[in-house]
Amino acid sequence: MLLRKSALTKVGLFDEDFFIYFEETDLCHRLWLAGYTVVYEPTSVVYHHEAVDTHKQMQEFTITYLSFRNRIASFLMNLEWFQVIKIFPILFGIYGCLVVYYLVRLRPSVAWAIVSAILWNVQHIALTLKKRRYVQLYIRRRRDKELFQYIKHDPPLIYYYYLFTTLKNFRYEKAIQ
Repeated sequence: MLLRKSALTKVGLFDEDFFIYFEETDLCHRLWLAGYTVVYEPTSVVYHHEAVDTHKQMQEFTITYLSFRNRIASFLMNLEWFQVIKIFPILFGIYGCLVVYYLVRLRPSVAWAIVSAILWNVQHIALTLKKRRYVQLYIRRRRDKELFQYIKHDPPLIYYYYLFTTLKNFRYEKAIQ
């Protein structure tokens, strides 16, 4: 990631409550809201010196819990209320289906991680709403409708197959042809 210091001064750094997972997306969302341009280069390669494989270091519960918890909190902080009301029923419907899926697949710890992520957000709603007020009052310069023209894409149905199997084999360019 390459960022201007002035941009980080305006929108802040990574959210301290996001230990890992979705923290860069949350930061980019705030940058977009502030009027900055965020560019993604899909062919770039990143080499980590002394990288750690989080899947080996962390239990599946923790990985699932943090990624779902942070996604919910980020959406609550950054989206306009209209979008929250529109998106959350779908999001929680998907989460409910995933809980059932993992229970049927005899992976109750993953199902419990999703439920725990939702419960964390309910328990910490006051903190999230405090952060939301700051984002909406002091950072937001763009409407969600404007942003969604650039960042929201409806992927082809095959994407969802790869989402539940492995996205490493999915290529968006080939799927839309």
